[in-house]
Amino acid sequence: MKRGKRKGQITIFIIVAILLVAVIALFFLIQNNIFSSGGAKENIPDYVDGCLQDSLMEAIYFNALQGGYFVAIPDLYSLSPKHAVAYENLYIPVYWNLGNPEVPSLEDLQDQINLAVGFRMEDCLKNFTNFKKQGYEIKTDGIQNIEVITTEKETKVILDFPIFVTKADETNEYKEFSKSTDFNLVEKYEIVKKAIELQKLTPNDIPIVQFSELAFDKGFKFETIDLGDNTFLHSFTFTSEKNKYQGFDYTYVFAAKYNETE
Repeated sequence: MKRGKRKGQITIFIIVAILLVAVIALFFLIQNNIFSSGGAKENIPDYVDGCLQDSLMEAIYFNALQGGYFVAIPDLYSLSPKHAVAYENLYIPVYWNLGNPEVPSLEDLQDQINLAVGFRMEDCLKNFTNFKKQGYEIKTDGIQNIEVITTEKETKVILDFPIFVTKADETNEYKEFSKSTDFNLVEKYEIVKKAIELQKLTPNDIPIVQFSELAFDKGFKFETIDLGDNTFLHSFTFTSEKNKYQGFDYTYVFAAKYNETE
């Protein structure tokens, strides 16, 4: 397949991706305002639970835009992908690099959700500032551990976060928090792995027919964006109501680099 360069090409996927990033930022701001006002949560366990649920969902949906990575900048740290391409405000990991697959493991994706949840929790909790203003004395050594578990039935996060709360000479201790969603991350990951298996059949070209058939069989929308220099972004968008959060579809994006072909 001969490919021409189409830099600047705009597709529905890109518009949705940019909007999603903007909405996530807006959602963070709204959540921060709600929690700082003290009006959304009646007590500290509910407050932590709310932050944890939001952090889990935001991690699942945002990471997908970067091929399952929270931070996809190569060589930044030990969990970074080997190769990635910059696009807009995102880094997209390269899953197919000149004939070689570079797909992260499911455990890698769990680690990336772990990173995203930890980052978001710190921002959401705000060191319990509003509760302290209300006369609570709160002692904690911070988040001790975050465990992300993915199955075909749910995606779950368990938070080890000891907190000692004192008010009016009464002290309560809270240690473990957990939240889950019935979002099937395992299914989406297996579909992307299958796509890379199909890519092996045509190592120097986009397997358009095979990707289209896979999309039809598994019920997602497939789009490709030409970045030039034989580099493409592939997006798989799952549009059912079970794959929506805050009104947005779940979109998984990864990059592919091909050798020059005629």
